[in-house]
Amino acid sequence: MGVSNKHLLTGFISLLSAGPLFAAGLKADIVLDGKPLAEAIILLDGKEIGRSNADGSFWYEGFGGGRHTLTLQLPDQSVPYSFTLADDEAAFISISAKRGDKTVDAAIDRVPLAAANRNSKTELAGIGVLTGEVFGLETNGPVRNAMISVVGKNITARTDRNGEFKIELPKGEYSLLIEHPQYMSRTLTSVNVMRGMEVSVFTELPMLSSDDSEFIEEVVAVGSYQAYSPVDAERMSSAVMDTMDFTQIARFDDSTVSSAMTRVVGVSMEDSRYAIVRGMKSRYQSTFFNGAILPSTDPARRDLPLDIFPADIMQSLSLQKSATADVPGTATAGHIDMRTKPTPDEGFFKISASLAYGKANSEDGYISKEHGGRDWTGYDDGFREMPDIAKQARGAYFFGDPDSAGSNGLGDSEEFLQFREELGESFENYGVYKGDLPADMSISLSGGDSIVTDGGQRLGMIGAVRYSNKWTNDEKIQNGFELYTVNNPDTNEPEDLLALTSSKVTYDTNNVIDLSAMLNLDWRITENHTLGLNNILLRHTTNSAEFEDRYVLASGHYIAKNNIVMPEDPRDWPYGGGIDKQETQSIDWIEEQLVSHQLWGEHYIPLSDGGLLGDLKTNWQISRSSSEYDRPNAQRYSYQGNSLSADPVLQVGFSSAYNLWEASEEDGNSASIDLELPINEGGDISVTAKTGLYQLSRTRDGYEDRFSYRGNKLEQETREDILLYPDPADIFTDEYIGDGTNGSNGLYVNYGGSIDAENDTGVDKGYQYRVEQNTNAWYVQTDWNLWQTVTANIGVRRESFKVEADQYYYNPEPLYELLDETKTLPSLGLTWLISDNWQLRGAYSKTVSWPETFELLPRSYRDIETLTSYKGNPDLKPADIKNYDMRLEWYPSDNESISLGAYRKDMDNPIENAFDTLGDDYDYYTFVNVESGKVTGWELDFRTEFILDDNFSHSVFVQGNYTDIESEISLAADSKETDLNRPLQGQPDYIFNLQLGYDHFETGQEVTLVFNRKGKELVIVTPDAGSNVTNVYSDPYDDLKLIYTKRFGDDLKVSLSGENILDSEKRQYYEKYDVAYLGYKSGPKYKLKVSYEF
Repeated sequence: MGVSNKHLLTGFISLLSAGPLFAAGLKADIVLDGKPLAEAIILLDGKEIGRSNADGSFWYEGFGGGRHTLTLQLPDQSVPYSFTLADDEAAFISISAKRGDKTVDAAIDRVPLAAANRNSKTELAGIGVLTGEVFGLETNGPVRNAMISVVGKNITARTDRNGEFKIELPKGEYSLLIEHPQYMSRTLTSVNVMRGMEVSVFTELPMLSSDDSEFIEEVVAVGSYQAYSPVDAERMSSAVMDTMDFTQIARFDDSTVSSAMTRVVGVSMEDSRYAIVRGMKSRYQSTFFNGAILPSTDPARRDLPLDIFPADIMQSLSLQKSATADVPGTATAGHIDMRTKPTPDEGFFKISASLAYGKANSEDGYISKEHGGRDWTGYDDGFREMPDIAKQARGAYFFGDPDSAGSNGLGDSEEFLQFREELGESFENYGVYKGDLPADMSISLSGGDSIVTDGGQRLGMIGAVRYSNKWTNDEKIQNGFELYTVNNPDTNEPEDLLALTSSKVTYDTNNVIDLSAMLNLDWRITENHTLGLNNILLRHTTNSAEFEDRYVLASGHYIAKNNIVMPEDPRDWPYGGGIDKQETQSIDWIEEQLVSHQLWGEHYIPLSDGGLLGDLKTNWQISRSSSEYDRPNAQRYSYQGNSLSADPVLQVGFSSAYNLWEASEEDGNSASIDLELPINEGGDISVTAKTGLYQLSRTRDGYEDRFSYRGNKLEQETREDILLYPDPADIFTDEYIGDGTNGSNGLYVNYGGSIDAENDTGVDKGYQYRVEQNTNAWYVQTDWNLWQTVTANIGVRRESFKVEADQYYYNPEPLYELLDETKTLPSLGLTWLISDNWQLRGAYSKTVSWPETFELLPRSYRDIETLTSYKGNPDLKPADIKNYDMRLEWYPSDNESISLGAYRKDMDNPIENAFDTLGDDYDYYTFVNVESGKVTGWELDFRTEFILDDNFSHSVFVQGNYTDIESEISLAADSKETDLNRPLQGQPDYIFNLQLGYDHFETGQEVTLVFNRKGKELVIVTPDAGSNVTNVYSDPYDDLKLIYTKRFGDDLKVSLSGENILDSEKRQYYEKYDVAYLGYKSGPKYKLKVSYEF
């Protein structure tokens, strides 16, 4: 039995609510290969109760109310399902199947028994949808304005420009007359419309000639059926799961998966890129893309940035929150499963374009003074490429004064001194300037088609391309405080004195360029065997320029002690002595790229003909993927002045003036196979046995080359002359670049670490690195269905994880083993089907958090935004987690649901960021295992829809969710943190989402309101060192979006939207003292989008 059969089975489980044993009714309508199926054997609770008539219908009543199992004996299979009925109800069931096809579609409804009988009125029988296409036989193109008449009814329709039509009709058998002045007419007979289902027909009309009769013979129509109510995957799942229907992305104006994810219950986003599920970051998540794990594009992260995935290529997204054996062992908070769109049965081509404008575009932004010729594409054209002479520096080091012994590995030869000077002259140095920013824009194309051969094989293709270019432009104010202990003059007791010591204004401008392409192919060889090939390219480029003014108060302690109030904006501080001003210019260009190729297959293998065993389902995939991270010629220039009246002077040093090239590339190969065998499907106790294997191997190579400057050989006159220039392009010129010797009177370049090749040993030093990572897993799982009352999911997963790495300056050594462990992870899930409307879930599982490469490898990397430096810890151990979930679900109708859930996570040896030491420019952190931690919370999710009139022309929907989260990490007393029982970093107190929508169907108008509120969360963990204050938290943040959409016919759609309408302030503060750390507003943005489908 195929997947759809199982959905059908589970769908019938959740039918009509239980009632007392008395009497009930049942009406079934069965269609096979588009025709009513006569003489189909129907069993109720294992006993034959009759056969369908010539119309494929069957009526039976007088049986007791309660829970029952109905079995349909189709020609080549049996389809069982269960339902409950009250004594005064009747079930109306419509079923459509194809001979030899594993899928079965159905629609179910219930009515009062008093109103039902064998000869039910047509309005009681329900409404179905008849759609069709009319094409010319000779032209093979659509026939427009063909008249479609329902014979014997006063119902007509006309085809549109695509040759398509749509009619709603009561259940029954009809004949259609199709007429057009230029074509011969045709009558389609035996068109069977079924309750709650959609039937599609296709016909071709020959051209009309003078010798032809106007009519041709009647043709029996063969339609394809499908239930047009979407399958509720959350309801049918064996685990706690939340799903997203990507057919609604246009309604919510989602351009990427990251923006869509914010509507999922319990999910918040970090930097609008990375998912945080139930307050837990990436180390507690797993992600599949079409059933495979993809590499991260950022060498300092383990998770995929979700903003590189265009929403319009996605078919579905599910978030499984209770771990099962068939998902990766790291799925503690959740397992994200993304699926791209399948190939279509009918051809289509769609084009969309948008323009957006807001505060970010209306104000001048800082832009790099120089740029490449094709920056708009997101590809560097070589403008930022490392000079050839700099590439020669690899394998060498010269970090200091050549006149000092041991300061470089090349000696002080003439050749080296010349090389060093030419190296310094080879770099492009350019500052930033203020300029106009253009409007945001995007364009996307998608299309697909399929063909069916004479032998019944199907070949399908779908492709998509998207380009986006957008801007952000923020002005941020960030304050620095120091904490002192002073004596209270009145009590003579010690108390805290909080002193404002610095404040900086940062002008942060980012140009983000996204480019994506997808091409998927599939080949359905038979109904039981399908092969496919998925290909995707994702690119995300960030071109950023930042200008920072930092004001330092030398008298901060005095000001605080005397209760002097300073203006919030440091640009308004009193002009005078005691204030130093520093300026920093930063330029970054970062390209991230992900490429994946995947070959997959799906097979159904019959093992018995109607016996104990069902069809063996086999899914397999082989994928090869690669990710690249390229950061060419990042530049930073720092200036410092002794007072507001003094001109800032360029500072030269390792962290204050440099040209930096950083890059990494990861290649990944994965393969998996999953087997699924239904056993005793028609019995009171049925089980589906599952097993599978998964293998993933990754290799990552990376490097960081930093060329910094020193100025200790500048003569005083030259120093005073050049270092005051505000433009780096005027300072780092050939005239002022020297070789570093005494009397050279110039800046000179440093590179590398003070070590020679013979001492380049060990894994703890070097600017280059290589990592090999292998994951292997197998699992066994059984899904039980017990008397259609309880379902159980029982499984165990065995997963191993191995990491080997080396870090080096010159040449890699044999890789060092950093971790090699195996875990056994059991899981159990139970669902009690209380009635058709109610079900209760419970789940328990063990999961693991493997240390990621950057957490294990003792490599230092810096975050210039937060001025923090991180270094991996090779002594890390995996974290073990026990997970408990429970959720109560209520489904009042097919389009309404309410769920209330609670969860708990108990963690042993959780991995956390830990403070190490303070530095002049950076604070240094590492990663450690803390003793324990826990996460608890509850979630509420709801959705409903209201029809506002009897003509079904107006409707309103409301959906939303609320999540409350608490977490606690127990830190050791020597952890050097201010809060030893703090929450998880990035965990919000609560998350609230609300979506309201209004539809006017007759005019094709939609209005949608999307609101999101995220509660207080821990942003920065402050070390308990020096005069540091407390941890930094963010205030709750409100986001409101409004979208209006108007359809013009079936092809053209125009939408207007406003984002961030409330323009709430993004504010961070020191928790204990509630003083501002950071604050800014991004401003609203307004967008016009036009889509046309051919």
